[in-house]
Amino acid sequence: MAAAFLPEESMALTQALQNQLPEKWRAGLQVFDRIDSTNLEAARQLESDPQLPLLLVASAQTAGIGRRGRTFVSPAATGLYWTAVFTLPAATPQGLVTPAAGVALQAAVTSALDVPTQLKWVNDLINASGKVAGILAQAASGNCPHLIVGIGINLAPDPKRQLAAPGQPIGSLLPAIPDDATKAALVAQWAAHFDSLLRQAHLIMPAFRAHAAWLGELVTLSEPAHVTVGRLVGFADDGAIILDTANGEQQFHDGTLRRR
Repeated sequence: MAAAFLPEESMALTQALQNQLPEKWRAGLQVFDRIDSTNLEAARQLESDPQLPLLLVASAQTAGIGRRGRTFVSPAATGLYWTAVFTLPAATPQGLVTPAAGVALQAAVTSALDVPTQLKWVNDLINASGKVAGILAQAASGNCPHLIVGIGINLAPDPKRQLAAPGQPIGSLLPAIPDDATKAALVAQWAAHFDSLLRQAHLIMPAFRAHAAWLGELVTLSEPAHVTVGRLVGFADDGAIILDTANGEQQFHDGTLRRR
């Protein structure tokens, strides 16, 4: 297991999280100084049928994972990375998990950091400086009914990120690294918002629409075998994006969105 728990002298984040997290997440909290990937570690731990929910939090990842197998650059200290493992409420469609995680993250950033952000469909949080967070939701392997949701957030500037993604607008939320109490507040408030949304699925997409980026703008949606150009006009109740294209309005459930 490529993981290193926080050293004795750096337990402030662990204690701050225990103090601030909703009670249901405290027993399954694990904090790492460094790990290959919190999502990978979550998958490993699910093999032993642990008590859920789990919440794995790391200050650095050496092999962070993005969508479509891309690398998510996760440098130490300037970012924060966490994964929640849970069983989805029966009434909540799995397709709304990523939008729910995004809405919860946008709300947590606003309340904990007082920083305005928007949601870029399908799984990014952006601000004026560029992409500041990514979300990766995965179903557990085999017949396991649980879900794994990973969050990677760029707290402060770090040249390692830009070197890893030349030409892409990679941003950060703050000019400097926040203290552990602020980091804990961000994770705790995300967990509280996320729990609430999963219990009230009808609130997810209205909240997503209220904070969505690029509404009304021309965009390009790239899928593995096709590229679509259109105007972003909205989002369906099942989480699909709606584009007004040369062939009329079309809905899509996957793809990479770029502004024209």
